[in-house]
Amino acid sequence: METSKPLLYQAIAWIFFGITVAILVSLHTTTMLIIPVTCVIACLWFVYRNRKNTIKCLLPFLSILSANLALFMYWHSEIVRNFANTRGIVRALTAKGASGEPSSNLFTRLFKAIWETVYLGNQVFFLNDNISIFNVVVSVIFFGISLYIVIKKYRGNKTLIGFFAITWIIFLYASSNYPDEHFYSHRKILLWFAPILLAIASLAYLNLTKTFHRILALVLAIIIGYSIATNLYFNQRYLASKYGSERLLSVADTVAIINQIPVGLTLCDPAKKGKRKEHGQYDYIDTFMTKRELKITNACPSGSYYIQPKFKMAIQMNDLFPIFTLVKTPPLDRPMTPLLETPETYLYKIE
Repeated sequence: METSKPLLYQAIAWIFFGITVAILVSLHTTTMLIIPVTCVIACLWFVYRNRKNTIKCLLPFLSILSANLALFMYWHSEIVRNFANTRGIVRALTAKGASGEPSSNLFTRLFKAIWETVYLGNQVFFLNDNISIFNVVVSVIFFGISLYIVIKKYRGNKTLIGFFAITWIIFLYASSNYPDEHFYSHRKILLWFAPILLAIASLAYLNLTKTFHRILALVLAIIIGYSIATNLYFNQRYLASKYGSERLLSVADTVAIINQIPVGLTLCDPAKKGKRKEHGQYDYIDTFMTKRELKITNACPSGSYYIQPKFKMAIQMNDLFPIFTLVKTPPLDRPMTPLLETPETYLYKIE
């Protein structure tokens, strides 16, 4: 936007800009709708600033061309499927949601946009098993201090920060239209880095020779440390569930225990239904790895074998960032004879 580099370098930058837009659009979250709008605004702003330079005004078309070339396979599939995905997006944008139309009250929508931003702290940066009022308050303090310092002190690249601000504002407007059901954190991916960037910019422009600025820096540092601690704690919980002494059943564990079942017999898998009826986990492992030609069924007849993992993952399906907790697997409600026990699982024979 503001470079004085030769035209060739600018052209290459615009091409990569288009490719980046294509990557973000292909994520199929809120970026699919927000990023194109933001990029059109950026292109129009660039053309306006360089309206007296015809060649420069053509540079944004390079980004449009490169973005569409990068999305060639997407557009090809859309054409083949008669633009089914595009029509689905249009329906999603125009149809009334399950909770009814969004409120037309300006203050209600403004509050919802602010709440979704603040609540992001409880969802991503200050993790908790449940909604925490304390974490919401910490988020308000963190966002408030960072935003205040950036507005008052920021002296960096105004075009860059303006681009981010437009993206966030458009997203907040979109979030104010969301229905009241769970607003999962991955739908706020465009806002994830806002607090980080604001905090970095805030710390960079504080004058630590002033007492008030030192207090602000200390508060930000404490909050950042708290965020790191909560995330490390839940990361440790997740890693322990995968690699600790009490852990989930891995593919290698499954292969080892399937190899203990005689060739050609029946393996009971109650989860073999719905989408897993044709492509269950044991079907895949036996077909491509163990090759013991087992008959895998959810009927669990007498004489069949049953693998019972000692633990399973309980994922809390709420609007917080996924919290993974190990719970003991309940036993199958059938008379069974234990045949083998490993640190991760039991092998039974159904009577």
